[in-house]
Amino acid sequence: RYLLGTNRASWLIEYNLDFDRVVLPTNWTISYKSRAPQWISDSGNIIQRPEREPVVVEFDVTIFDSNKNKSTRSLAFRLMPKNGLIYTIMIWTPASFARSHRSISTLEVLAPTDIKTNATQVLSPIFSGFANIRYKGNSSFLGKRKLINIKTIEPHNLFKNNPNTCSLIGINALSDPLRVWNAFAFDLYKDFPKSNRQMKNIAPTIIHTELFINGQYQGVQEFAERVDLNLLNDKSSIVYRHNTASPSTRFIRQSKPPVRDADFIPLYNSLIDMLENKDKHELPKLLDSMLDVDSIIDYQILYSIMGNGNGRPFRFWNHDILAYSGVRGKFFYVPWDFDVAMQRSWGIVECDLDRLLKEVNPSHQAQVVSRWKSLRATVLSEESLMARFDKILDRHKAYLPFDFNRWTYSANQKINYDKLYEKAKYMLHSQLINLDEAFDNYK
Repeated sequence: RYLLGTNRASWLIEYNLDFDRVVLPTNWTISYKSRAPQWISDSGNIIQRPEREPVVVEFDVTIFDSNKNKSTRSLAFRLMPKNGLIYTIMIWTPASFARSHRSISTLEVLAPTDIKTNATQVLSPIFSGFANIRYKGNSSFLGKRKLINIKTIEPHNLFKNNPNTCSLIGINALSDPLRVWNAFAFDLYKDFPKSNRQMKNIAPTIIHTELFINGQYQGVQEFAERVDLNLLNDKSSIVYRHNTASPSTRFIRQSKPPVRDADFIPLYNSLIDMLENKDKHELPKLLDSMLDVDSIIDYQILYSIMGNGNGRPFRFWNHDILAYSGVRGKFFYVPWDFDVAMQRSWGIVECDLDRLLKEVNPSHQAQVVSRWKSLRATVLSEESLMARFDKILDRHKAYLPFDFNRWTYSANQKINYDKLYEKAKYMLHSQLINLDEAFDNYK
């Protein structure tokens, strides 16, 4: 730890190392030999920084004791680049965290800064304070796929469009080694142009960060905004989520506001009762009064383009998150959980609600097809989608190779990110071809 000097961790070198702080017994000697003298000197001084990708720098260390007995070892550090940095979250938490899976911890959020000289810091603090840290799931402490949720005492300043939020929701998944599909789906959905009567689509923002806990590197993490009233920017809104508790009488539970503040489950129940006890003559008008149908159509298109088979054949009324706007008096979708994407083409995805809309409204299919063709001319053009994919991946692509030890895919497997990249682009291309044909024949 003394060698780091003012650096926060061995895998986060921004400043010169401090070899002079090592205290040895009398008549002992130590020497360091850099294996990367183009980046860092034998004395630990930074010679130059890489432009956009971190590099591992190693030292051969030789020690002679007072009897001239020789021992050697190697030390490895990671030198941070000038540009192309991503956010970094540093957490210092007590040992009891391993047993309780939650704790009040000290947290620091570091934002990237482009620098012109080698001596300037490359990460700047934008938040420092206390946070409630909670592990998700029941797997072992710091397991290979362990995720955490964070709730800071004060706003953490990571999401510019949601400055009041204190939450960070970890959403990494083993099925998405490129860490791209959640951000891709959420950003795409937000950028669908508004129709004449539709409110702008709402989706969480994803921040890619590197995470350190007590100085130990935890890999590349995807943190999302919590879907709550801050994100929806409507204090009269209600957020409903999948109910994973057992036994449960309904598929959806009230998430925000908490039930202790007010019980809005009867509102959701009234929607479901209407769907399950449908009168085909009255239902189209009732559905239009309670649902933002344009939002439902957009979500169906998003699910189809992403090839998200999680939950297929979707024998349920609603996907992961359904929200209700008290101002507009309508239910609408908010996307979530798109990491199981681009595994294969499922064609046009339909849940029970989509099937019902198609059944009771003769013009619904034409609306869906018209919306698809409109979007294909804009945000769903192949050129636009490929550019979006590249832009999102470019934020963190240089950091993915360092993430491998945290995510074991198979024994001794080396991840070929270039092949994954080409496969992802091919799947995206194939989805467009398949869906163009499917929507031409949508019945």
